[in-house]
Amino acid sequence: MSANRSFPNIILTWFSQAGAIIVIVSFFLPWVEVRAMVKKISGSGFSFAHDEMLLWMVPLFALIIFVLFQFLRKKESLLGLKIGVIIFATLGILMMIMTYLSIEQKLSSFLVKQITSYQIKIGFPGIIVGFMISLISTIFIKPIRMVGPVDDESVEE
Repeated sequence: MSANRSFPNIILTWFSQAGAIIVIVSFFLPWVEVRAMVKKISGSGFSFAHDEMLLWMVPLFALIIFVLFQFLRKKESLLGLKIGVIIFATLGILMMIMTYLSIEQKLSSFLVKQITSYQIKIGFPGIIVGFMISLISTIFIKPIRMVGPVDDESVEE
């Protein structure tokens, strides 16, 4: 028989992959809304990535996490999966923190001259939350135990 996959492991696996999808979707959602006199301008990760090519690493990290689940989960390489997700989710979070500090610095320097206010929108925290969901749920996935044919005693366990 195939691996005995516990219900919590299945849920955690789905959460981890959903976190990666949240990151990819959030990359294209608005990150920042800037008010300049009478005009409102929104910027997404996609629009910022035209100037900062390194930002393309954010959805790439999420895609790698998603692909890791598709390949390593079937090979039952839980340690490799956990290490990969920890590395890429942590790099994604660190990149978003550096991006936030960079945006904050750039907007603050323009604030007095042209920009009256700015606000962080849903896409930016969505990316951090997505990486956190992938990271935390992957850490709690337990090793899969191989079992023989299902009988009444193993069902009760």
